[in-house]
Amino acid sequence: MGRIRFKILLPFVLSCVILTGLFGWYNIAMLQRNTDRELAHYETELFQQYDTMIKNQVDTAYTLLEFYDRQAASSTMTREEAQISAREALKSLRYGETGYFWIDRTDGILIAHPISPEQEGTNRLELKDAEGTALIQGIISAATTGKDGGYTQYLWEKPLTEGGAKVTLKRAYSRYFEPYKWVISTGNYVDDLQGMVESKRNQLNDDRDASMKATLIFIAGICAVVAMIGYWVSFRISKPLLAIARAFRKDEQNRYTIREIPVTTRDETGQVAGALNEWTGQVRSFVQEASAATDRIAVHIGEMDDLTDEVKGIAQDTDAQTREMTETMEFVAQASDQIAVAMTQVEQAIGSIALRTENAASLANEFSHRAQLLQEHSAASIQQTKEVYEATQNDMDEAMLHLEKVKEIEALSQEISGIASQINLLSLNAAIESARAGEAGRGFAVVASEIRKLAEHTESTVKRIEGLTGVITGSVETLVQSSLGISFFIGNDVLESYGSLMEHSEKYLEDAGHIQNVIMELSATSQEISASSVEVTRQTADVAERIALSAQSLEGISAQSGVILQDLNRMKESSRANLDNMMRLKTFVDTFKA
Repeated sequence: MGRIRFKILLPFVLSCVILTGLFGWYNIAMLQRNTDRELAHYETELFQQYDTMIKNQVDTAYTLLEFYDRQAASSTMTREEAQISAREALKSLRYGETGYFWIDRTDGILIAHPISPEQEGTNRLELKDAEGTALIQGIISAATTGKDGGYTQYLWEKPLTEGGAKVTLKRAYSRYFEPYKWVISTGNYVDDLQGMVESKRNQLNDDRDASMKATLIFIAGICAVVAMIGYWVSFRISKPLLAIARAFRKDEQNRYTIREIPVTTRDETGQVAGALNEWTGQVRSFVQEASAATDRIAVHIGEMDDLTDEVKGIAQDTDAQTREMTETMEFVAQASDQIAVAMTQVEQAIGSIALRTENAASLANEFSHRAQLLQEHSAASIQQTKEVYEATQNDMDEAMLHLEKVKEIEALSQEISGIASQINLLSLNAAIESARAGEAGRGFAVVASEIRKLAEHTESTVKRIEGLTGVITGSVETLVQSSLGISFFIGNDVLESYGSLMEHSEKYLEDAGHIQNVIMELSATSQEISASSVEVTRQTADVAERIALSAQSLEGISAQSGVILQDLNRMKESSRANLDNMMRLKTFVDTFKA
């Protein structure tokens, strides 16, 4: 009964562990959450105090600059003197142990720096920290964009007491003083603040660990108390069950003697004992009836085995005959399939012939169309050639007429040349007479000279006209000769060739018509053959389908025969299994004393 006691004890322990575990986990999670919140609040408040402090310091410095600016406005000192006094006063101003101020101009020029006075007057606009951040640009931007200034933080080297320097986070506040275009800034390294935060974190973690230890001790105590209570409850429940188990024991022959169970309590265990007493009475009656029934079932199982063997022999004969018929049907189906494949190939070949015939018909149509176009183009070309021939003849006749006019121009040029010679002779005589006349004939000599020049110019012009008329005459004669050759070529060769082309194109068109008729007859014949092959293929497919259906029916009969054989084998195996079960049931029933 140790297992029952353990099963009763286990739920108590598991429930306690789960509940206390959830409680502990929740408690630890809340402790961690409160620790994180308190640390975040402490860090935020610490940095806010620092931000407020440096802002107040910058505001104080800003007030100092306003004082000197008012002095300049009241003419107590000049503006330049006020700027110098303000810069020196700000450089000497300190707060805390290491707090100081520096001034940058909006264009990046350093105005005042008490720690690094050698950098005053230099432009630090491109100065960057260890992470590549342009810190001066950030400081100027924070001061000029915010209403009352702004905060910036960057990495900078902090001098160490033992020598050297360490790159540390630095946080600064800046404010813009518009009258001088100055940016007033101050800032300090925040590693001390981070150290205070880390010290606070260690303190809170120690408090959390102490609370977690107390919680775990409390959970372990609760689990121990619950385990003891569970053990006592399991002992009280398992004791009556041991009494019930002793009522069912085997004797020396491994046979159960069914005894009546004593009922000592009125709780659920006593009710179970009473129910078991009623059940044992029913078991006695069942044992007697089961023993007789097993003998009768054994006789019926033997008769069923004989009947199963007889039906099995008949089914095997039917299956063998069905297999022979199926093989014959499969052979016939294969032959039908081969015929169908052959007809399909014939149909494909006929389809290819029909396709090629259609292509040939299309080519024949195109052939006939091109022959007709050739005939039409030849007729049009003959007509155009005749028109060109007639136009050439007309142009040639007109050129001959123009040639006669050119000859007339040449005769006129010769007459003008004769007149120019006479005028030249007259001018020579006039010059001679004017020379004889002396001073009185000088004017006449000038006129005679001009007339001689005009005669010479006229004679030169007439010679150029004669040269041009000669060139024109030669060109016209050459054109006439060429035109005569072209007219002869068109009239004898071209027109004759076009006539021959017309005869061949008519023959070409006639042959195309014959080819088209032959192709159409071939296409009709291929379509008839294709239709016949399709019908043969369809009939072959019908035969194959019917054979396939018959083969399927025979296969179904064969399959059913196989199923019957399997069912008979299963029936026989089931009968043998039932017989074995009856024998085991009889053996089991015999283990009880009725």
